[in-house]
Amino acid sequence: MSRGKGGFTLVEILVVVAIVAVLAAIALPMFSRYQQGAYRGAVRSDVRNAVSAVAHFRALHGRLPTALQPNPCGPGPVTCSLTDGVRIEDNIVSVSRDVTLDIQFVPCPGGATSFVVRGTHRGLGGYVAEYNGCTGTYRGF
Repeated sequence: MSRGKGGFTLVEILVVVAIVAVLAAIALPMFSRYQQGAYRGAVRSDVRNAVSAVAHFRALHGRLPTALQPNPCGPGPVTCSLTDGVRIEDNIVSVSRDVTLDIQFVPCPGGATSFVVRGTHRGLGGYVAEYNGCTGTYRGF
């Protein structure tokens, strides 16, 4: 029995489609998991960078800044400034794509003033990474 032209049968095509569907079903959840990990990493990195920017401002001017401009800063990509009402450090805080940072300057127990940095990502729902300057601790890392 001879075939007219070389080609694939319907069964062969359906087998290939089924194999591709199984591979896609395996790969898509893994991609989503890695993507969320990258989003968390971006938020953590931006929080650490904001903490470093506040420390830099303090070292440069001898006091904490009193505001982040604008606050909240983001969603990125964007850069924001720190000020104490007199001096300003322009574009010192960089924010990654879809990340929003919020810096609050708060009183600590014992009367000192410090700051809290909170970072969120648009793609992560309720995930928050935070640094508390009063206790020197990170949360959500």
